[in-house]
Amino acid sequence: TSNNDFTRPAGLPEEPVALTHTSDGYINILTPGDTSATNAIVYRFDDNDDDLLETIAVRVGNIRIVDATDIVSDDDDNLWITTYTSPAKLVRMWFQSGDIWSFAFIDIV
Repeated sequence: TSNNDFTRPAGLPEEPVALTHTSDGYINILTPGDTSATNAIVYRFDDNDDDLLETIAVRVGNIRIVDATDIVSDDDDNLWITTYTSPAKLVRMWFQSGDIWSFAFIDIV
C-alpha cells in the first residue's frame, strides 16, 4: 500500500465525490457539478509525481453533465461517470489525442 498527497487545485468549486485510477497511470478525481453553473469536472493527475495534468469539464454537445456521483475506469481506460439527475445518465469519456476528449451518454430510465 502507498499513499499519495494531492494539492487541491486553486479555484476548485466543489468537493470531490469520487476517484479512479487507470492502468495507464492517471488518477482521475471527479467533482459533481451543479445545476446552477458548474459542469461535472474531472481533474487528471499523473500518479508518478502527483502533478495536475488536465481539468476536463464534462459536457456532451450542448448537454451539461451535472450531479455526478461516481467515476470508474474500464480495461481500455475509458472513464464512466454516473449522475443522479432525472433521468440519471451514464457518461462515457475516452481520450482521442492531444488535448481532445470525446463524450457520449445514455439516459438510465
